Amino acid sequence: MEKLNKPNQLIAVKSNQKITVLQRKSYNILLKNAQNYIKFNDIEVSKDSSYNFVIDCDTVHEVAGIRKKDLDYIHKELEGLMGVIATVRDKDNKNNWTKFSLLPKIEKRDGKYYYMLIGDIVKELKEQTFFTPTNLLMIKTLTSQYSITFYELAIRYEKYK
Repeated sequence: MEKLNKPNQLIAVKSNQKITVLQRKSYNILLKNAQNYIKFNDIEVSKDSSYNFVIDCDTVHEVAGIRKKDLDYIHKELEGLMGVIATVRDKDNKNNWTKFSLLPKIEKRDGKYYYMLIGDIVKELKEQTFFTPTNLLMIKTLTSQYSITFYELAIRYEKYK
């Protein structure tokens, strides 16, 4: 679970609220888990559907580098992701946009997180048309929300002069 081919739309996403470092790291792990599931299971993906995934809580905490032992804090951060409304603007016509919740649903049960992603995101994870290869081990060492954003943007534009 070291590399996430993160859809470019999710790197440059505009949000109605600040996304914390813990939320960014956790969300990347959830995306990577979903990407692995899609890669190894032949599923049809529709933009108009939603998809459910499951991951061990300890995996999220470990890979994201979450050292906090206060599980209520972690759960509040994950809950906060549910309130993040993202906006993606059409690159050809800035008047056209799409808004969505990054994480429509999450549930913790028996040491696992059960979570939902919308079809638009799952479709991008599957097709990997426009993505940035993101090193999750590198992100684990970063300590601010801005350093993660700058890292992802730097990797995204690394091939350009």
